[in-house]
Amino acid sequence: MVAFVLLGTVRVTLIATITVITVALPVVQRDLRVDDAGMVLVASACGLAFGGPPLLGGLPAGSLGRRRLFVAALFSARMRRTK
Repeated sequence: MVAFVLLGTVRVTLIATITVITVALPVVQRDLRVDDAGMVLVASACGLAFGGPPLLGGLPAGSLGRRRLFVAALFSARMRRTK
């Protein structure tokens, strides 16, 4: 059950990020001075940057176990926050 909640949260975050990028595209295009083809690359790069890590997290979760990977991620986040 926890996995489904976590997966749903990641999915909503990804959709919200892509929505924000879509709304911000005209400003980004004006600031970077790129054409429409360049904007396709910008949107694709953002989608890969925010969508790739959840996909790549599935590989260690399958081999190490979901719970063990989740605990390792929590420990890692905690260690980064204390520095």
